[in-house]
Amino acid sequence: MRRFLVVCLATLVLQSGDLTLLRSSLDQLRKNSPNAARDAQPGSPADKIVTTMSLTDAATPWRARFMASEWLLLAHLRREKLVPVPEVTLEHRDLALAWTLVQNAYEQSQGVLHETKGFEVFRGEDAQKRGASTTALSQRVGVEQVPEALQAAVVSLALEVSVRLLDPEAMAKAAGYAAKRSDLNTRDKAFALMAAAHGSAWADAIRWAKELEGTKVMRAVHDAALADPGNFDYSVFAGLPVPGKAEAGPLAGSTEFEVQDFRLRLLSVQGPEAASKALKAAFGPDWQGTGPLPTRLLRLGAAAHWQKPGKTSLPLTGFASTNRLELRGYLDLSTGGQRKETLSLSPAKGRPRIWTGRLLAEQPTVEGPLSAEFQAEVTLVPARQPGQGSTPKFGSWWRSPDHR
Repeated sequence: MRRFLVVCLATLVLQSGDLTLLRSSLDQLRKNSPNAARDAQPGSPADKIVTTMSLTDAATPWRARFMASEWLLLAHLRREKLVPVPEVTLEHRDLALAWTLVQNAYEQSQGVLHETKGFEVFRGEDAQKRGASTTALSQRVGVEQVPEALQAAVVSLALEVSVRLLDPEAMAKAAGYAAKRSDLNTRDKAFALMAAAHGSAWADAIRWAKELEGTKVMRAVHDAALADPGNFDYSVFAGLPVPGKAEAGPLAGSTEFEVQDFRLRLLSVQGPEAASKALKAAFGPDWQGTGPLPTRLLRLGAAAHWQKPGKTSLPLTGFASTNRLELRGYLDLSTGGQRKETLSLSPAKGRPRIWTGRLLAEQPTVEGPLSAEFQAEVTLVPARQPGQGSTPKFGSWWRSPDHR
């Protein structure tokens, strides 16, 4: 019995020491201290603790999983700066494991704990559904035991990890976590907007975009989209209509297309006479091609982005499904006001790779607002088939550690 007690105490001390070391290392990473780069190295003591932590053991405290997830995120951001870069890219391993850990932490912090034996433990209203042993019931974490601030921190971390992982299914789940809260700060709303847009929670994406409209975050997002064709312009979601649920379709992964042809035919013009005549003269009655082509159209989950070519390129971002693209973009004009365009496309029946629809363009002039409607045709060719090559790295502003 004495020997058994000594072994148990040694195990407890080791576990306590691991958590103490992890907590200390996490503090160093949060403060960006001189020791942070050392701790973030692959194979460091903290790295070993985090990467060997059980993902299924009910006895592992959920707060430990939460700390481990944040440690992986911060270590990942540090590793992006390492010189030389590690031989094996650890990004997906780091972020995928961070997502699993924070997802488990969220579920446990809400009072639902998934056990290795395959049954669930419930509290509160769903208590009658539980089917678990006495030991499992004694290990439950009740919602009433978790401070609101800590629950909010778990959701915040889940949002950021899911977005940085570029996983539409993870983003859909994280957006669902965020939708249950009414206390998101500006930064969390920005990540929630991204997660909801790619995760097909379009109504929530529009709601958060409207709440963020006019903020520095949305201006930064828009400026980044103008500067880099790999950046989604999430600021446009505030002006998009909510698509029907039937349009969502299955979530796709990351896909890159080549726009090999983009043609427009003017259908109607409304506005000042001089400007209307000039536009009609420029396009005439026939189809007009635009260039230079080809360009890239990016799709990640339920959102798409295209840097539309022209005299002045225009970033278009919006909703994507198997049967619809609804993209919007705008430019601030030096003369005041904004040039706005909305492109709505669907696959053409019997014409593979051809998408057809309408382009609505609006622009202020000295004499008054000018609006035009065009018939549009786009030729889309997959540039990378699923499973071939690496996942496209969309150059979004939030990928930088400086935006934490």
